[in-house]
Amino acid sequence: MTKIDMTRPTLGSTSWVLVFLSAAISGGVLLQELPVATAATLIVCVAGLAVLAAWDIRTHRLPNVATVTLSVAGLAAAGVLLVAGQTASMWPALAGFAGFAALGFVEALPRDSLGGGDAKLLAAVGAWTGMLGWSALLPTLLCTHVVMLAALIVGRARGRGRVVMGPAIAAGTVVSWVLVGLAA
Repeated sequence: MTKIDMTRPTLGSTSWVLVFLSAAISGGVLLQELPVATAATLIVCVAGLAVLAAWDIRTHRLPNVATVTLSVAGLAAAGVLLVAGQTASMWPALAGFAGFAALGFVEALPRDSLGGGDAKLLAAVGAWTGMLGWSALLPTLLCTHVVMLAALIVGRARGRGRVVMGPAIAAGTVVSWVLVGLAA
C-alpha cells in the first residue's frame, strides 16, 4: 500500500473534477448577471476555493501561501476591474477583506474554533466578494457563517472534536454569490 505524505498533499482526480465542475457551474450562473470580466475573475476564485477546500479536508490545514495568495489575487482583480471600468470602486473589496479578516481572527481566538487559515480564507472571500459590491458583503458573511454553523453541528453530532471549516467557507461563499447574482 502506498503511503501518502500529508505534509505535501496531492489532489486526486476526483478533487480536480470537483474544482472544474464547481467553477463551471458558478461561472454559468454568474455570467448571466455580471460583466464577463467580473465573472471570469470570480471563476478563478471559485477554483481556488475548491482547491483549498479539498486541501483542508485532506490535511486539516490551510497553507498561508495559498490563502494569502488568494487574498492578494482578489484585491488585485478588484483593482484591474476598476481600471477596466467593470466595477465602481475598490472600497468594497478593501472593506470586505478587512472586515472578514477581523471577524475571522476574532473567531479564531477561542480554542477549538476557527484556525488561522480559516480566518485568512475568510479575508480572501471578503476581498473577492467586495468586487460584487457593497450589497454582496452582508449576505456572503451571513451565508458562510450559516454553512459553518451547520458543518460544526453535524461534525460534533458525529463525534468529531475538530471540524474543518475550509469547505464550509467555500460552499457558503459560492451559495451566497449565486443567491446575490439571482437577486440582482
